[in-house]
Amino acid sequence: MPLPLLCCLIGLVFTVIMAMVGGLLNRSINQMDKKLDANCDAVAAITADLQGYKQLVEYLRDEVKEQKTENRVLRDAHHAIDKSIAVAAAMKGAAH
Repeated sequence: MPLPLLCCLIGLVFTVIMAMVGGLLNRSINQMDKKLDANCDAVAAITADLQGYKQLVEYLRDEVKEQKTENRVLRDAHHAIDKSIAVAAAMKGAAH
């Protein structure tokens, strides 16, 4: 076999092998890209969920503050009513 033909065949075989390796690498990169896209979508969904949970926590925190205020007002009113009843009972007992 003449030397130029042998070099040409070796170059052709090398080109085919490089094309196969390039195709395999391209397929691997595409699969990793799809997985990365799926992971990014999942991260975006989780971030949106967390934002919703933060809003829920803020809403519930405000509700708790409002309930505490309402409870304090009711407790104070109940205490004032109890005092009034005690004074009325004391005055009724003193009048007899």
